[in-house]
Amino acid sequence: TDYPDDVNQPHRLKWSAGIPIGAGISFVAANTGIGGAALLTPLLITVQKVPTRLAIGTGAAFVVITGISATLGKWMMNLIPFPDVIWVSAGALIGGNLGARLGHRLPAPLLRKILVVTVLLALIRVLIQMAQLP
Repeated sequence: TDYPDDVNQPHRLKWSAGIPIGAGISFVAANTGIGGAALLTPLLITVQKVPTRLAIGTGAAFVVITGISATLGKWMMNLIPFPDVIWVSAGALIGGNLGARLGHRLPAPLLRKILVVTVLLALIRVLIQMAQLP
């Protein structure tokens, strides 16, 4: 496999690729509850050949932007249970910080393997839920 892992190499997406990728992933993420970074990061690594750490960082920033947009939409439809959000957000702050620190220390090939396992587990969960639909 040919994955670039030098984050010092300049890499920029063309807007003609970035806008459709961002819009498509945001649409799917907002309607399925799957985090956009879980879709974006593998796409950036495999299709756009973005270095792994740069793709993970881009995915994290993408989550912030998508989260703000999705939150506004869900808030306008009164679909946010605010007491629950406080506790989940506190956990997300702790886990995100720890994950970023650990991810900076792990080798890129291991990060890709963790990403593959995570996406596969999410896929299996979604497939099980779909099988249980009436």
